[in-house]
Amino acid sequence: MFLIERSDETKVFEKSLQESEQHRGSVLLVTAPDGCGKTELLHQFADHARSEQMLTLIANCVRSERHFPLGIMEQLLTQSELPGSLTDEVTTLLESTKDIAELDVLELSVRFSEGFHKLFAKLGKIHPLVLCIDDVHDIDRVSLHCLLYLIRRIRNERIVVILTEREDMTPGHSLILGDLLRRAHVRRFSLAPLSRGGTERLLAHHLGTAPPEPTAAESFLLTGGNPLLLHALIQDMQKRAGLVPGHAYQQAVVELLRRHEPHVLRMAQGRALFSGASPNQLLEHSFEAGPGAADHALRILTQLGLVHEQDFRHPQIGTALLANLALDERAVLHRRAAQLLYEQGAPAVEVAHHLIAGGATATQWSAPLLAEAVDQALAENDTAFARETFEYATTQFADAGLKSAIKAKLLEYTWGSNPEATIRTLYPLLAELRAGQLPVRYAFSLVRNLVWYCHGDRAEEVLAALEARAALHDKQAAAEAEVIRCWLSVSQPTSAETVAEGAIPADGDLRLRAFRMLKSALRHGASATEVTEAEQALRYTEFTAQTFEPVFSLITLLIHSEQADKAITWCDKVEREAVSAQRPEFRAQLLALRAQALLRQGDLAGAYQHARESLTVLAPAAWGVAVGLPLAILIEVCLDLRREDEVGGYVGHPVPPEMYQTRYGLHFVYARGLHHLAAGQLEAAAADFDKCGQLMEAWELDSPTFISWRIGAAEARRRAGDHDDARHLIADQLARLSRDQPRTWGVSLTAMAELTQPAERHAVLTEATEMLNRSGDHLQLARALTKLGHAYEQLGEDGSARTMFQRAQQTVKDYDADPVWPQLEFGLDALAVDDPVLESLSYAEQRVAALAAHGATNRQISVRLHITVSTVEQHLTRIYRKLGVKDRKDLAGLLRSRP
Repeated sequence: MFLIERSDETKVFEKSLQESEQHRGSVLLVTAPDGCGKTELLHQFADHARSEQMLTLIANCVRSERHFPLGIMEQLLTQSELPGSLTDEVTTLLESTKDIAELDVLELSVRFSEGFHKLFAKLGKIHPLVLCIDDVHDIDRVSLHCLLYLIRRIRNERIVVILTEREDMTPGHSLILGDLLRRAHVRRFSLAPLSRGGTERLLAHHLGTAPPEPTAAESFLLTGGNPLLLHALIQDMQKRAGLVPGHAYQQAVVELLRRHEPHVLRMAQGRALFSGASPNQLLEHSFEAGPGAADHALRILTQLGLVHEQDFRHPQIGTALLANLALDERAVLHRRAAQLLYEQGAPAVEVAHHLIAGGATATQWSAPLLAEAVDQALAENDTAFARETFEYATTQFADAGLKSAIKAKLLEYTWGSNPEATIRTLYPLLAELRAGQLPVRYAFSLVRNLVWYCHGDRAEEVLAALEARAALHDKQAAAEAEVIRCWLSVSQPTSAETVAEGAIPADGDLRLRAFRMLKSALRHGASATEVTEAEQALRYTEFTAQTFEPVFSLITLLIHSEQADKAITWCDKVEREAVSAQRPEFRAQLLALRAQALLRQGDLAGAYQHARESLTVLAPAAWGVAVGLPLAILIEVCLDLRREDEVGGYVGHPVPPEMYQTRYGLHFVYARGLHHLAAGQLEAAAADFDKCGQLMEAWELDSPTFISWRIGAAEARRRAGDHDDARHLIADQLARLSRDQPRTWGVSLTAMAELTQPAERHAVLTEATEMLNRSGDHLQLARALTKLGHAYEQLGEDGSARTMFQRAQQTVKDYDADPVWPQLEFGLDALAVDDPVLESLSYAEQRVAALAAHGATNRQISVRLHITVSTVEQHLTRIYRKLGVKDRKDLAGLLRSRP
């Protein structure tokens, strides 16, 4: 027999045997939870005693036999071969125990205790005697009294008594054995479950090799170190060639609990059925058990290693327990639990779990409770259970309005994850709103989804239904209609009548405040006060499905108010909440907003990464009309990064026609115009910029900080030779701006400089760089600095030109914008400035050499430096001669080889 971590107990036993040889009797009381090896230890002690030629008598107590008086005494004297000299005395004593039916426990104890004591004492004089009684907690009462009588008198006898007892003694036994434990010759020790190391040793012994660390860890988790469970698990492992708890393990779990009072197994099954740490009253009520039964059962489950910190150590334990509970019985228990929990005022979600599991039929309280459970589940972002509850509730509800409301609630939480299902839900909800069944508070969610999924033309039907209710003095319907019209005016203006700007309320409906603030910002730019109010609203708004749209609008306001840094901060915060809430549709929109803000800071790499990720988190098909925003960002970024092959894919990406009726369509049309401009398609570019401008003017969303369509239109006209119209467009844009909008002001001045006389150009660009330096847009600053360098160059101020080029280059490098370096048309890069080999060249020759080494053709150099091709050729001839190289290839190699 292989026992682990029991060496201390064995030493105590061996010492007791030695003492018994010297007429010093003792008692060993071994207590342990079931399955922890007390019986195996008892038999090992018995085998050892026999090997020492000691007379060893064994009896096993069984709960079903505890009502047979003197049953254990009889077992001790009949299960083993006794010395022949005492055979007659044993027979006489046992015969006298048969006619005792009329006597009570006390009378029997008095009559037989002395007789058994004398008999065992005589046996001890012939041979050292070892009495082994297993599971003494199930001993019959008369045998117990006889045993106690014997134990009190064996101190000077050659007798060792070994008792095993379950850890949780019954109250009666505790009282009787209490005085024994105070006696010096009584030793008690408790067997604990195996440690983690002991578990590994037992596995290694039976499997023939040390188990891998994950196997040992999982085995300990499954068994809690309980040897009985561990042996059963090993049996399953040997049959299945892997750590998969099977039939042996499940049977061992149930067997452990069946050794106890019936309520222990029932309470354990209740914990499994009710998902772990269920309240005691719920368990006792459901199983109709007495008070204290749940506490007692929990204590035993913990001792057995099945429960840790009031929950099962492993899901398989619950599976094993429920395998022995019939389905119809489970349903009854769930219904009882639901009733009790409802009466106690438990959360609706908790009651609903039991109602659904029990298949309970409708009661007076079940329908409204299930509706409340849907609300709670959605608030906890458990959309799966919310939908399950709704589907179950539809069989219970008679109230069509209640069904409609729950359907609309689900739509608020699931619209981004399943476009097809959402679209199928929209028209029935619209019909229910018209019929007066859908509460008006869900009208905004309905409109938003109609617009998002390209059915914005039906928004007027929602407004008509609300106005019909408002005519009947429904104030909530009137308020909801106002919110919807305001949102449509900034989202799909073609579906809304012109909304009067009005005062932005300091309190009230957050949606109305946010949408009016955004409308103001997109119309003529937000003031510093409005930016502060937007941030304050964000700071005090809790993120939920209902607040996302106003939160999104407020962050959008920050971006188009040239507060990109603040917008990024709020995007990060709200995105973390969206991730935590498992709302990918919200997270995707926030990623796109962050990309837009990064683009306005000149962070092309960051903008590209976040825009791409937004289309990964939410598939393009699920973006609906809003897909125009991430696509527009990617078009602008790829143009700046000269990714011509990639940008075409975004320009040609399929988009719903309805997108062009929304704010997102404006972004896309403007970005497409930039693409045409970069490709030299000036008419197509001008058409897109003009279309963008016409819509913005018609929709009264014509703030230059929103979309600077006039700059694009002006550039298209300048390249086409229409300088007057170009100047007019930029002058119009500047007239709409203030110096509190430095980014757009600076970009506008940079564009105006292209249309200014050379003598005046540097002054315009100097102001542009000052404004852009304040704005935080590092890419636009680098572009303006480059143009300012060229302006100084044309004035012959080479030193100032050189300084501007160096500042532009350093700005690009400081903000990781190296990919756009070749596009900025710098005359000189760091290699040309710092390399001593170029000191023999004039400044003009250095600039030509730098560009030629970077691969620019003579024509490109002439355009960039505003000199003739012939002058470029003359410069190159002198450069080759001074540096001792033959051609461009040698020149590039010379410069690249320098340290």
